[in-house]
Formats: sequence, structure tokens, C-alpha cells
Amino acid sequence: MSNLLTRADDALSASASRRGFLKTAGAAAAAITAVTGLERLFKPTAAFAQGAATLTPTQVVMYAYALENLEKKFYADVIAGIGGFTLPASIAAKAAAAITSYGADEAQHVTDLRGVLSSILGVSDTKLAAIEGAAANPDYSKILGRDPFTDKTGGDLLLAAQIVEDLGVQAYKGQAANLLAAGDSARSVLAAALAIHSVEARHAAGIRYLRQLAGADVRTYIRTGDTLAVPTAETNRAGIDFSSEAFDGYATEVEVDAAVTPILRVPVGSLIALVKS
Repeated sequence: MSNLLTRADDALSASASRRGFLKTAGAAAAAITAVTGLERLFKPTAAFAQGAATLTPTQVVMYAYALENLEKKFYADVIAGIGGFTLPASIAAKAAAAITSYGADEAQHVTDLRGVLSSILGVSDTKLAAIEGAAANPDYSKILGRDPFTDKTGGDLLLAAQIVEDLGVQAYKGQAANLLAAGDSARSVLAAALAIHSVEARHAAGIRYLRQLAGADVRTYIRTGDTLAVPTAETNRAGIDFSSEAFDGYATEVEVDAAVTPILRVPVGSLIALVKS
């Protein structure tokens, strides 16, 4: 049984006092959102609902598994070839350490999600192998419109890493509504997704820091051109403006499919559809 889902379930079931706290916090949040612009974060527009398919909890985990396999493969390839890059001396050691650490994180995500899908959700090895096979030979040129591995300064490589991490952050957040809609049956999956989401966000921040140290013009928030899944005009369906540092947005599975399918060479939607429920 995967430690990820077990830890998530244990954390959610820890104590009645915690449930009481969450109930109180929820009431406070409702009061705040009634009088501030934050209400739009909790009430996505009809346009968002129309642009997003309803995935089951198992399909959400399959979706996450596809993205995590891509990230694992990307970092493995970066680690394997990092000796051929001439990174600025100011970041070379930091970048090597960060990339190694982030790669280990993605590998652990893959291991734990595979355990959830196989041991707990009953997805067959054949279906899991289809996802793993899709991630085995990615076309990285589809991230930037050029092969990030050909820039031996490492600048394109770090930019590609930032884009991949941003995509993961947006993708996880975009599934919150589906998991909430599934009710108690999905609470452990939601907790596990949130546990991974925060790690992906730290990765994205770390890559931005490295790029900034190397002299790149880097903002702390997502902007057009920084990510594969950011919608036109830096605004998503909930009306959250990506040009604001105070709020971040999400990406629907439709947007993520459009962004990742050219990289994997296999439609992400077809991988999710391997499980019907």
C-alpha cells in the first residue's frame, strides 16, 4: 500500500478537534469571501465548468501519474546530461543539487502514485505501462519550440524546468473541483494531490531562483510565455489575473492535454480514459 495515500488519510482523520478547527476555519473563510474579491476563487465561473471534464478520483490519479512520469523522465535526462552544460559558476553547484533533489522527488511521486493505482485503486499493470511507455521518449522541443538540451549554457534547460513545474502546479490545482465533487470517497486522493502540489510549487520557486541568480528576468508569478498551459491574456476561467503576484491560477485537463500531448506524443486524455471509473 502506498505511503502517500496512507499518510494523507491518516492526516485527515487525526482528531475531532482538527475537524472542529476546519469547520470553524471554513465558516471564517465564508465570511471573508462574502466581502472580498477572494469569492471568485471559491466560486469558479460557468465558463470554467464548461471547459473542464468531470474526472473520477481514479482518473485524476491516472492524470497525475502521466504528468509525474513526464517530470521524472525530464529530470532523469537533465541529470544524465548535466556534465555537458556550462552553467554560470554562481549557480552550477546549486543547480546540480536542486535538479538531483527535484528528480528524486518526482521519482518518489511516481512510485507512490503507482502504488495507489495498483494496490488501492486496482488499475492493471498493462494500463500503467501504457503511461510509462508514453513518457519514455518525450519530445522536449515542444516545451520551448526548440530543444532545451542544445543550449549548453543551461538557460533553456532551466526555463523548460520552470515551465514543466508550473504546468504541474496548475494541473493539480485544476483537479480540486473534481475531487471535492466526489465527496468523502476522494478525500484521501485530494489530500495526496495537495501534498504533491505544494512540492511542485516549491520546485517551481527553486528553479525561478536559480534562473534569477543566472541573470534571467524572472517574475515570481506565471506570465504569458512562461508556461504551456497559461491561457491567453494571462486570465483563467475563474477570472484570476496571472499578472498579479497575490493570486495564481489553475489549468483544466483540456488545457493540460493540449500542452502535454505534443510532448508525450500520445493524447493525455486517452491515457486517462484507460480507466472508466
